Amino acid sequence: MDLQTGEALTFGDDFAFSGTSVNKVAILAELYDVLNTPPTVELATDIANTMICSENVATNRLLSTIGGGDEYLGSEAVTNLYTQLGSTRSFLTAPFTTIGTPEPPPRPILIPETSADQEKANPDLTNQITVSEMGSLLATIYQCAYNDGATLPEPFGTSIEPRECRQMLHVMSNNTVDALLKAGVPADTRVAHKHGWVDETHGNAAVFFTPGGDYVIVMM
Repeated sequence: MDLQTGEALTFGDDFAFSGTSVNKVAILAELYDVLNTPPTVELATDIANTMICSENVATNRLLSTIGGGDEYLGSEAVTNLYTQLGSTRSFLTAPFTTIGTPEPPPRPILIPETSADQEKANPDLTNQITVSEMGSLLATIYQCAYNDGATLPEPFGTSIEPRECRQMLHVMSNNTVDALLKAGVPADTRVAHKHGWVDETHGNAAVFFTPGGDYVIVMM
């Protein structure tokens, strides 16, 4: 997507992909939706470990913060964020896998039914995105951060402030994974991105800041 014009091009948008750690972008956005004060040092450390190191333990602590101590409620809130943004084919319904035997969920997990193809890319049952909806989320964060006059959907423009959107892009700009979409990018080009991969799905979602204009690319 060209962030100056909003013009966009998408291939494979009918396919549901495993959200992998790329979906942590949505967790970060929902976290800022519920925060009423700047992050504490401990919370800021968890944000950095989630978005830069992609650490799942830290990620689940963010989900717990969102859900008032309940990681599953935090996951449901991320899905609700997508719904508020008009994205009906991306969701998160459970915390991320960590080392050790996972605790059973406190209640049955309700898996949303979506119109995206559930077979082509063999997506994770509890963590899914489509490329255009993740791209739209990044574009919304960008417009929130840098275009104060933009008309933005809830919660952007109300409970998420431009300062917070800039913080989201700042922490993603410190991601040191130089493979995937960042491979070959000039060294002085800022790229705010989140990577993620599981055995059969690799992905990257990024905002590129360039002299010729800023743009979003999401590839799964």
